[in-house]
Amino acid sequence: KGIRVDVECTDEDGTRFVVEMQLAYQTNFYERALFNSTFAIQEQMASGSTSYDFPAVYFIGILDFSFHKESDRVLYRYELRERRSLELMTDRVQYIFLELTNCHHALTPEASVLDNFCYVLHNMENLPDRPAGLEGDLFRLLFESAEIATFTPQEKIKYEYDMTTERDIKNQIASAKEIGREEGREEGREEGREEGREEGREEGREEGREEGREEGREEGMEKGIAVGRKSERARIIEALRSQGVSEEIIAKVLSTAEEEEIKR
Repeated sequence: KGIRVDVECTDEDGTRFVVEMQLAYQTNFYERALFNSTFAIQEQMASGSTSYDFPAVYFIGILDFSFHKESDRVLYRYELRERRSLELMTDRVQYIFLELTNCHHALTPEASVLDNFCYVLHNMENLPDRPAGLEGDLFRLLFESAEIATFTPQEKIKYEYDMTTERDIKNQIASAKEIGREEGREEGREEGREEGREEGREEGREEGREEGREEGREEGMEKGIAVGRKSERARIIEALRSQGVSEEIIAKVLSTAEEEEIKR
């Protein structure tokens, strides 16, 4: 698998510097840094040398986001060390990360050169002039290197391409976040609607069951009353017949009793 880095430099003693500028948070970025740094190591051994006494390789990540959002530290350095004793295994590979968004002390009396340097990197496109206090060859060279007016036509084309790509990436990130938020809101609304429908169905079922139980109780009471009336009627008829009362009189007695019941 090939790689593409933003800048790769070699100094007088052969030390290699691999620089990447990362605009947005990326999962497994540390692992990516490890992967990319190994190419600079392997290339030094490609000449057929049997000695592993190769110059050091520094991976430098300039990040426009932070892995340590609650921190005001800008510089983070990583090396290969023994876990308990912290004994250095080798100094031939090191990782340096500048978290530009953690820079909160720039242009103040207590600001370090690194604070101011990172501030300039983070805000370069919005600085019309060099801010007061950023003196010395380092900042002079930095601002001269970033001065678009001195670019050749080819450098201007590349700059515009890089800036367009950066703006596109920012817009894509913002768009992806908004799409994600909208999808989340819609999923939430749909889940809410489904929960509401399910609660409504359950409430409807419970109300239906309660109404059914109530109707059943009423029907049972009515049937019980009717059965009771029939039993009472049968006992009256049997008692009158045992006393030799005629069927005509029995009918009149029952008719009178029913009329009284209706009146009540």
